[in-house]
Amino acid sequence: MGLNELPGLCSWMASLLLAVKLCVNSAHVATLPQQLAQLVAAGPKRTIYAYRREDGSVPALEFLEKLDHGAKARFAIHFQSFCQEGHLPFKYYHAWNGKRNKEADGLSCFKDNQSQSRIPCFADGAQGIIVLTHGFGGKKEDDVDPREIKMAARIKADYEQRKSKYPPQGPSGKPNLKQLPGGKRK
Repeated sequence: MGLNELPGLCSWMASLLLAVKLCVNSAHVATLPQQLAQLVAAGPKRTIYAYRREDGSVPALEFLEKLDHGAKARFAIHFQSFCQEGHLPFKYYHAWNGKRNKEADGLSCFKDNQSQSRIPCFADGAQGIIVLTHGFGGKKEDDVDPREIKMAARIKADYEQRKSKYPPQGPSGKPNLKQLPGGKRK
């Protein structure tokens, strides 16, 4: 299955990844409800989604759309490499330090040094799901505006609260009733 055949994958990401001839093994794609997140990239080790607000907007993808083509391509390659390998070098992805700012605990960040862009994210459970929160520009990692960290933390909290409203999903995107107590929907 090619990337352009995955439901909800943003078109610029699909075309960039197809251009470098990367493909997704859909058997490994962990799914989330479309009301909660939009699929960005997937591979055997990880699946990356972008958080979707209740109004339908997707802050991380809106940020990516504003970047120049080169920055978009670099992020696309970072995302796909992360999904394929399960990790990236520190200069492209790392956990934020919760000691400096307690709200940063549990948050990580994809970054593109050339465009000085950052996209915070967090892990959702043990299934290898990563959720992008939003994006912003910044010169140095040490100089991250605390408001950006607070925004990422608020998005994570909202995501977790809203996720509890949806039944767990299986690989097909349909509710996985075996994961619910008693095999019934909430």
